[in-house]
Amino acid sequence: MRTEPTLVSRALHLTALVLATSLAACGDGDPTTDETTLDRTAPSVVVLRATSPDSVFAFTVRANDNLGVKFVSVSLGGAIVRSVADTVTSAVTAYTKDFSVSVPGNVTPGSQVTLISQAEDGNGNKSKPDTTVMAVGSRQPGFIAITSPQNNTQAVRGRSVVVAFAARTTRKVRLVGFTITPPAGGTVLAGDSIIFSSPLQDSLSTTLSFAIPATAAAGFYNVVPYVADSIGQRTAGTPVPVEVLASGSGQTIPKITRFGTTDRVESTDTVFVEAQDPVGVGFVGYDMRSITGTAIRRDSVAVVNGPTSVPVTLRMSLPAPVGGAATRLILRVFARNTEGRLNDSLTTVRDTITLVAGTTRTLPNGGTVADGYFHEPTGRLYLTNIERNQLEVFNFDSLNFQRTAIPVGSRPWGITVFPQGRGSPIGPVQNKLIVANSGGTNLSFVSLNADGSGQESERYLLPNIVAYKVSVAGGNITRSVVDFSDRPQYVGAVCNAACSEVTVAFSTTPTGGQSGGFADKGTIRWENITRRSSHLFFEHATFLRDNKGDTLEVVRFRSGTYGSDSTLVPFPLRMDAPGFPTRDAGMLVTMADIGFRDTTFVRNSANFKRAIFGEGGVAKGSRTLTFDIDAGLRRYGQQVVTDTTTGQVTTYTSQLSFIDAGVSPPSDVSDLIANAFSPVRGVAVSADGELFAIRADSTYLFNNTLRLYGLLQTQGGNAGFDFHPLNAPGANLSGGTLATRLSFAASREPVLEVFDTRCFQRVGVIAIKDAIIGPLKTAVRGSRIVAVGATARGVVVLDLNPADYAATCN
Repeated sequence: MRTEPTLVSRALHLTALVLATSLAACGDGDPTTDETTLDRTAPSVVVLRATSPDSVFAFTVRANDNLGVKFVSVSLGGAIVRSVADTVTSAVTAYTKDFSVSVPGNVTPGSQVTLISQAEDGNGNKSKPDTTVMAVGSRQPGFIAITSPQNNTQAVRGRSVVVAFAARTTRKVRLVGFTITPPAGGTVLAGDSIIFSSPLQDSLSTTLSFAIPATAAAGFYNVVPYVADSIGQRTAGTPVPVEVLASGSGQTIPKITRFGTTDRVESTDTVFVEAQDPVGVGFVGYDMRSITGTAIRRDSVAVVNGPTSVPVTLRMSLPAPVGGAATRLILRVFARNTEGRLNDSLTTVRDTITLVAGTTRTLPNGGTVADGYFHEPTGRLYLTNIERNQLEVFNFDSLNFQRTAIPVGSRPWGITVFPQGRGSPIGPVQNKLIVANSGGTNLSFVSLNADGSGQESERYLLPNIVAYKVSVAGGNITRSVVDFSDRPQYVGAVCNAACSEVTVAFSTTPTGGQSGGFADKGTIRWENITRRSSHLFFEHATFLRDNKGDTLEVVRFRSGTYGSDSTLVPFPLRMDAPGFPTRDAGMLVTMADIGFRDTTFVRNSANFKRAIFGEGGVAKGSRTLTFDIDAGLRRYGQQVVTDTTTGQVTTYTSQLSFIDAGVSPPSDVSDLIANAFSPVRGVAVSADGELFAIRADSTYLFNNTLRLYGLLQTQGGNAGFDFHPLNAPGANLSGGTLATRLSFAASREPVLEVFDTRCFQRVGVIAIKDAIIGPLKTAVRGSRIVAVGATARGVVVLDLNPADYAATCN
């Protein structure tokens, strides 16, 4: 593109001609031009998204040049093909202009447009072409802000400035960057950007920096941030002016412009400090003292290259609060500049904080924790992340999540471990986990390595279990299908006495499309993964209202090669009695009682003998069942009048064993409901499987026959509850030691409560940063107790000394 020379370039050209003529007159035959006086600096250009209706495609062009922008052009391709250009008629070093073009009627919102822009100055220097992809339509723009430095921060030539950003977009953040607009006649300073790789995030914080040359002109330079989403659509933020000084005063003292942390801090939390000094910041630190002034901890970090303004995040290292009690401390911050002057403003730059127990860590890539298991042989905590389809691995040595998660099936929910033997009270475990994939109909078996890493070694395909409501009329048999969802949710593991067979007990997550009037109703089942056989729990539904029932038939349809098709509850039942002919009968149940609400909790005992089930949801009248693997299957017995004259009654017995004798009888279930008519929010079982708990408005304790044992006055609202991992009270609930006869309960407050499970008294309170709002698990780790709970920020991990908490009554 041809351009007219500016006054500056004309003057330079004329100077060169005069000089050449003068030299030629002196007899030098080679004309000479002073190349150092020519402008060789190319302008910069960027295109940003502008807000507009769907019928208009709008964008903003920004260009900068040290002497003046002369010409700007933008070429559009893709959904819209067009070119726009603008010639600048006056000397403008910082150019900004909005452009808009009409959107053709055949272009739909969301269609992509590629924009290639270029700027040219008066001396013919051209910028590098800037390529940007934007979408047609009034899509919500991204957001970006500079969080550091503050407006009008001063910087000395020859130093650098660190720029911190907060950015978010609805289409994930792909790129964050900035440009610098110099003052009139100022020096062009290069911007910078950073490109992020998958998995992209909706929002993030990051830092970049820029250097100020020693020859830069003094004045105010505007730092303009921008963010680009996953399709390349850019949005600019509010500029932040930075004042460039020719030199420092020589007497500057660092200034703390901002600092802070959370009101409740953990021992290894961070403190944010932003310091500023025109001659450069050399060190930033913190000082922690008790309320009475006793020094607790003082530390600092060196700042690389001595930038004039810098945000620093310091990792603290504080002693854990004694016994988990909240401790009030005074936090003070300071900075030292590159010339050694210290701003030790310990009387003014301060804050009062509360030190609490635990370590809170956010999930590395976000998501939601559904369940967790601490695996003692590897010393790692494994958490199911239902949104990322993986297990997060927490390392207690580093107090951080391991970098590589373990991929499993779709929407992993419940998690437990493969038992290796029965224990007293804790059974040995294998280096293998069981994960319930609620987004599918399968279980993931995850083999673990010594370093805590692992991989899915098998995906066990669960069968399709179908229940039928059978009607017989006039010799005709009619079967109505009740097709419950087979997607597993919470899971527990038990094994027989020799642990030669492992059985997985689990609840299923319901769907709205289930037939037979059972929409949004789940079930409870077990799967013998050694024999590859199944059972649908129906025993709790054998109580007949008004002596009326439904005839049940249950069929297993295998998936893949896992087991075989089989009948779990047959119809007709072949019944025998000594001296009488075989007769047919049916298994009568109250069909409406078979289903359970969503989020039915499952936990197994640490000796792998028993499991507990608690019906979830907010409705009252939730049911609780227990299961004992040792009881096995039994036959169905039915009393029949075989002599109408004498009234003789004969007991018939089914030819097949299909009733699980280990499931709570219906009378036990109804009795517990009568005594504890509250919504269930969580369940737990002691190590020996003798004491059970359901978390409701309070926490209800009961034995393995569902007889109510007592109440713990836990603060209602949150679900987390677990027994001390060595709590083993025995069959009469009278055993255990003062050190192990404990339980841990989440609260609506940011504390973890400790209760004595025999005297029902609270014996301890552990202050934590945030209230536990999800599952709570405890485990033995060496001589200490590990407690893990899900919070709004992520996961809190507590390393507890058992000596700090003990029961107080005999």
